[in-house]
Amino acid sequence: MRDIPVLKTTSINLKHLGVGNVGIEMMVAKEFENSRGVLHGGLIATLADTAMGLSMLTLDFRGVTLELNINYLAPVQIGAKLTAQGQVLHAGTNTLIAEASVYNDEQVLVAKSRGTFFRSKR
Repeated sequence: MRDIPVLKTTSINLKHLGVGNVGIEMMVAKEFENSRGVLHGGLIATLADTAMGLSMLTLDFRGVTLELNINYLAPVQIGAKLTAQGQVLHAGTNTLIAEASVYNDEQVLVAKSRGTFFRSKR
C-alpha cells in the first residue's frame, strides 16, 4: 500500500483487512482544506476509491475505476480522522462493483460511494 504515491501524500493507513472488505483511515490535514474551511470533496472521493480498490485486492482482483458515484452527506472538519469501509458487492467476468462508506471520528456518515471497476489482469 505504501508504494502508491497518493497514499503517501494523504497519509491513508490500513485499519482492518477482511475477505472482500477493508477499513482505512486518514487524518484530515490543513493542506486539504477547501475555500469554505472544510475538507475538499476530492479527498473524500480518493479515500472511498482507495477503500473500494483495496477491498477488491483482498479477493485477488485488480480493478480500474470505470465509474465512481459519491454522495456527500456532511462537511468534514480539518483535524478530524476519517474512516472508510470498502466492500465488494459483485465480481463479474469483466467488471466489479464495490461500495464505500466514509465516517468521521464521531461515527457520522459523511459520504457514501459506489463504483464500477474494470477487472484487469494486473
